[in-house]
Amino acid sequence: MLYTVGLEAIAYWIFVFSFFYLVLISTPWVPEALLASLENQYQHILQPQQYNNIVKNGNEIHLHVLGAGDSNDSRLSYTSQLHVSSLYRITEAIRLHNAISGSKIVLTGNSGTGTIPQAEFYSHAAQELGIDKSNINIIAEGWNTHHEAVAYHKQFGTKHKHFLITDAVHMPRAMMIFKSVGLSPIPAPTHYRLRQNNYKRQITDYFPSSHYITYSEIVLQAYMGVLWAKIRGIG
Repeated sequence: MLYTVGLEAIAYWIFVFSFFYLVLISTPWVPEALLASLENQYQHILQPQQYNNIVKNGNEIHLHVLGAGDSNDSRLSYTSQLHVSSLYRITEAIRLHNAISGSKIVLTGNSGTGTIPQAEFYSHAAQELGIDKSNINIIAEGWNTHHEAVAYHKQFGTKHKHFLITDAVHMPRAMMIFKSVGLSPIPAPTHYRLRQNNYKRQITDYFPSSHYITYSEIVLQAYMGVLWAKIRGIG
C-alpha cells in the first residue's frame, strides 16, 4: 500500500513539473528573455560604409561566413537549397561586400552529409546572386565553429581585417571560439529571431505556442554550445 502511494506521489510531482516546464518554454517571457540575452550582445552592422578605407599595407577585408547547412536537391538552385541560417549569412555577406570596397568573401565548411563542401555550396549561391568568383575565397574545411576558426587562422593568420558573419544567437559563442585561437574579428551578426515591432501585442501572443518552444530549443543549444566549449578549455 505504501509502495502504491509512493508511486502516485512521484507521478503527481512529475506531472506538476512537466506542466509548469511546458508552460515555461511555450510562453514568451523566459524564451524571449534568454534569446535576447544572446542576440543583443553584438550590434548589427547597419552602416557598413563606415568600414571603407580601413585597411593599410595592402591587406584585405575578409567577410567570413560560417557554415550552416544545405540540402542536396538537384532540382533546385543553390540559393533555394540553402538552410534558412545559411541564406541569411550569405545574404549578409553580399550586403557588406557591396558596401565595403575591396572586400572579399571568405567561406568555410566541409561537406558534412552533402556531396560538396559547404564552402563551395556557398560560393555557387553567392555567384547566383551576382558575386564574381574572383571576390570569393573558399576554405573547404571545418565541420564546426572551432574547426572553421582554426582553418581560417591557418590560411590567413591575423593580418587581414576580419568580419565574422553568423546568426546573432550564435555570435557570442563564435566570438569566444575565434578569440581563443588568436583571432579578433569584427562581429557581423544576422538572422535575428527577435525583432522590435511597433505593434501592440494581443492577449493571444502570450498563449502557449510551438513558436516559443522553438526559441527555447535554440537557446538551449546555444548555451549548451558555450558550456561545451568551456569544458574543452575554449574561452
